[in-house]
Amino acid sequence: MKTIIISLLVLAATTNAAMASVRLGAVTMYDSRSTQALHLAKCRFSRNVAVSKVQLLVKNQQTDIDRLSFKFHNGQSQSVDVRENIRPGGKTRWIDLKGSRRCIKKVTITGDTDGWMADPARIVIFGK
Repeated sequence: MKTIIISLLVLAATTNAAMASVRLGAVTMYDSRSTQALHLAKCRFSRNVAVSKVQLLVKNQQTDIDRLSFKFHNGQSQSVDVRENIRPGGKTRWIDLKGSRRCIKKVTITGDTDGWMADPARIVIFGK
């Protein structure tokens, strides 16, 4: 009985750890319509991990996120229409990526912000 309980606790801890989000990186967006890219290192050489979902956190300025484009280290690519207006401190929903967990090589964010040179919007990208 003790073995079963310990096994269930280990399984629950492993599942929670696997579902924890990881900060992949951040980009800065300035005034007006902008396209910014985040380049990520290969998974085995960095903190970059294989993910199946992403989420964006907006800091400093209200930002309209129109589209996300992904290039993966396995050569595949995907674009996602987001079309969300996010206030400072706000987040997007978790965005599902097609296919299994993969390492992202590049994320391109297209959007518009009220930020300006002295106070730009900062977009932080999380994955899980």
